[in-house]
Amino acid sequence: MLHEPRAVTLERMAEEEFRLFRAALLQAYADELCEATGVTTEEAEAMADAHLEVPPEEYHAAVRIRDASTDEDVGVAWMLIADGDAFLMEFRIDAAHRGRGFGGAAMAELEGLARRGGANQIRLHVFARNAPARALYERHGFETVSLQMRKRLDSDG
Repeated sequence: MLHEPRAVTLERMAEEEFRLFRAALLQAYADELCEATGVTTEEAEAMADAHLEVPPEEYHAAVRIRDASTDEDVGVAWMLIADGDAFLMEFRIDAAHRGRGFGGAAMAELEGLARRGGANQIRLHVFARNAPARALYERHGFETVSLQMRKRLDSDG
């Protein structure tokens, strides 16, 4: 499906907004880790907290993604940039705005942000079951560089 071209802007989050955003993201990520990996809630929360550790200010950008034509928030992103590398910690287009071209427009803006920050690549993690996100990333040139697999061993044999 082709989407009409969208234009988005990236607006940096204020410090308090970022603190609340990170707290909500930490809980959601811990829940996802519990479901995806089977670790305990406490283990998942510790893993999420370590993964979402906030680096020095000059190495991260937490932004609201806004529709340039309406100035309405359509999503959020958080990217770390250091040593020629960018890591997309979080990227989300709100459910009401998905499938309308905002994801692709935001990815282009984030690529520009990474380049201006001196990065020569963007990395990210996406859970395997998140097919829509994986498809978006693949359309924008991301490639799989590692796979983590598991087999559940049921207690009944």
